[in-house]
Formats: sequence, structure tokens, C-alpha cells
Amino acid sequence: MRRFVTAWSRPMTKMDDKKWLRVEEAAVYANIGISLVRNLIKRGQLPAIRTGRYYVIDRLDLETCLQGLKTGPPNGPRKKAKAQKA
Repeated sequence: MRRFVTAWSRPMTKMDDKKWLRVEEAAVYANIGISLVRNLIKRGQLPAIRTGRYYVIDRLDLETCLQGLKTGPPNGPRKKAKAQKA
């Protein structure tokens, strides 16, 4: 019987000492979902390096990306266009 190992069942090392994090570790570190981390990488908002089967993320790049997400888009929130009456 094959046993699947997930990010939650692996013993975690102290992440403050690690410079590079895998996607699962980055999600746990940032307290966000794994799919959000993958989407950020796919959209190019989070720099990552592919090493074989895994992506690795620099912890400082992750923190910078998260700061950008908290502050919102650079132009501020979008305003809805008002419907024009004919």
C-alpha cells in the first residue's frame, strides 16, 4: 500500500531559517492556500524557480509579493462605471 505524504504530515523545519520554500511550505508560511501560491506563480506575480518537479520560492520574494497583495493594485481600487441614461 502506497502512502501519500502531504505538506501537513511532513515534519516542518523552522521556516525563518530557510531561504527557499517549496509551494506547500510557502502556503503554510504565508497562511494562504496552495492554489493561490500556484496562481501567483502562474501569473508572474511571484518569482519562482522550477527544480525538477517542484517550484522553489525565495522567502523574501514571497514577503514582498504578500505586501503588494495587502496594499492592493498600484492604481487603487477600480471604480464601477455608472450606466449612462439614453
